[in-house]
Amino acid sequence: GGLHFVRQCLPALERMLAYFVQRRDSRGLFKLDDVGAHWYYDAITTSGTNGYYNAFFCKAACDLAEMERAAGRDQQAREYAALAASIKTAFNRVFWKEDAPGGPRYLDWIDAQGNEVSYFCDLCQWPPIAVGLAEPEQARKIVATADARIAELEKEYGYAGYAGLSALWPVPQHLNPHPWQTFGRYMNGGSLLCQTYWEIVARSRAGDAAGAARRLKQFAKRAAEIHWAG
Repeated sequence: GGLHFVRQCLPALERMLAYFVQRRDSRGLFKLDDVGAHWYYDAITTSGTNGYYNAFFCKAACDLAEMERAAGRDQQAREYAALAASIKTAFNRVFWKEDAPGGPRYLDWIDAQGNEVSYFCDLCQWPPIAVGLAEPEQARKIVATADARIAELEKEYGYAGYAGLSALWPVPQHLNPHPWQTFGRYMNGGSLLCQTYWEIVARSRAGDAAGAARRLKQFAKRAAEIHWAG
């Protein structure tokens, strides 16, 4: 029923995605050249090749392929499907870190100087699973890495599991310019409610239905107690 709307929007959507296509690096991933480039939420200075941006770059290409196909534009649909496939291949080749400290997972990002950043930034770990970039075995390994670290945080910090955490390990000091953001606060291991969604979806897609249900129940329990206010 929305095909007319889709056809109207396709030129604008193609131009928007072209911004990212034109800024792919030699590995086939979207890259930011500037150090300290803007981030999804404030206080994180990222640069280079970022897992979050590239996960949704791939998702956008998949969605655009679907819309082009619905509009009868088969050639364009094939091109965007091929783009999505190439991003997925590059993503898993570049970001996957089997021997990451604490357990296998994706790198959060590789900065403009080529330095690897890996503290389990929630935005860079859960969305790639949720949107289908991670292979099933990779997804299971990321969940296992998260659960092992969460067990430590429960003992060390009393983490109750009401909401997902923005980081499972402390943000490296040189990336955290605000001294008040000690580990456990805000983007440095605190809880960001919107990101709990991605953890629940990712756990479900990884086959961890029990873990997804547990997080959702805890989230709902806390909402009933405090309405997530304050």
